[in-house]
Amino acid sequence: MKKKEVLVSLQMEGVPALSISDKCFDKLQEAKTDLNFIFCSTEEEFEKNLSKAEYILCWKFKESFYKKASKLKSIFTPAAGKDWIDPDPSGKVQVFHSTFHGKLMAESLLSSILLFNQQYIPTINSQRNSHWGRNSLPNRVLLGGQKIMIIGYGAIGQTCGDLLSKLGCNVTGVRRNIKSGSKVPANINCVTIDRLKEELPKADHVVLILPSNKTTDHLFTYKHLKLMKPTAVLHNIGRGNSIKESDLIKALDNGIIKGAALDVFEIEPLPETSKLWKNKNVLITPHSTCFYDEYGVLFAEEALKKL
Repeated sequence: MKKKEVLVSLQMEGVPALSISDKCFDKLQEAKTDLNFIFCSTEEEFEKNLSKAEYILCWKFKESFYKKASKLKSIFTPAAGKDWIDPDPSGKVQVFHSTFHGKLMAESLLSSILLFNQQYIPTINSQRNSHWGRNSLPNRVLLGGQKIMIIGYGAIGQTCGDLLSKLGCNVTGVRRNIKSGSKVPANINCVTIDRLKEELPKADHVVLILPSNKTTDHLFTYKHLKLMKPTAVLHNIGRGNSIKESDLIKALDNGIIKGAALDVFEIEPLPETSKLWKNKNVLITPHSTCFYDEYGVLFAEEALKKL
């Protein structure tokens, strides 16, 4: 039986941290299937082999590439978002976005929640200053019983909510609409976005997991921040367009909220001139909630099942 040609291009130019590791390639090559993998290390090599490909594993795909890939049936990408794969104008080629990100992002979110609950930022600052800050350390709070609001309660949000609810948190998932007959776990309070005014004042942690599109541009405003508890923390692990940096800085400077854990920003990389860098109540991570050693293997396993 003739093997299916699978073109693989998983190096991310300009962002080495997103380049898929050798563990992914090893996983693909170990698979005893009817697939013939063609590994490409450059865009030139990738374009040269497009005419052979029935299936493609890649980060990015331009609309112009479809004309060169006449045999192409499906594209598989490690990305969860739809930013980098242009759709096929003819509609014949199906694009599969990865679905394993939830378990990775849930652990990253849990880490940032615990960092604020456990007061690790002032503890780290005391260590750096060789200061035994036992008497000045604010009281810590337990995770169990805290109210967590997740705005953008899609697949990733649901995985995050499931983990947190199992740890004793009261989770509220916020969606634009709730379809009739949709299954929501009994321990999750799922509401529509028009309920933010009523629900925000109750939350200890507010989590943004929103996609990037015109409908989410600055969706979360200064008015929403003012509704939060002064002891609450904002976490953004979705996309940076959902909130204005200026609104967030204003809220932090005025003590409207306790702090923020930010993985995504309006401008990336975050400019060195941003006031967020020096704010003692902000945790900044470089759009990296999915940066785990297991990433490539999880992608390979998921792609192989679908292939």
